[in-house]
Amino acid sequence: MNRPGAVTFVGVAGLILGCYALAQSAQGILTPWMLEFQERFLERVATQGSRGTDPSEPTPNPADVFREFMWAPPSWFKQWSVGIGIVGLACSAAYILGSAWLLLLHRRAVPVLACACVGSIIVGVARTAMFLCAGGFMGVTALPGNIVGFVLDFVFLTILLTVGRRALTTRPQILEPPPIE
Repeated sequence: MNRPGAVTFVGVAGLILGCYALAQSAQGILTPWMLEFQERFLERVATQGSRGTDPSEPTPNPADVFREFMWAPPSWFKQWSVGIGIVGLACSAAYILGSAWLLLLHRRAVPVLACACVGSIIVGVARTAMFLCAGGFMGVTALPGNIVGFVLDFVFLTILLTVGRRALTTRPQILEPPPIE
């Protein structure tokens, strides 16, 4: 059966976007620990001091500089970041599976990929809201990437529900061999 170009586009782009979302979700799970590690690392650098500088000149504490430019995450941030990351991993896996099935023209590809698109939109909204509510600059920096993700998810969903469904429900015409005489 011939696969329409739009279906091929969504399948290939969905695999790429699913892998990207998988990495983003894993990063979301690890973000609280990365922030804690960076702060501990900079505290340790501050306690060791800087060698070879003028002792009369005050050296800024790198941890204080870090806190000035980063933010102290609220108490709820760790649980929300890990929870949204785990849900994001499930959505990413569904995205990858649905995209692969779409390329294979599997009959369950459209519902799985449509649910993955909707789930991806929900996870993106939750992730953006979490960062914006937590304060700091991370919410603002995450916003453009999430907007691009929303647009792609809506485009994929539109293509899936129009061209994709039609491509998977149309059965090829089976030609019968000529009779043997």
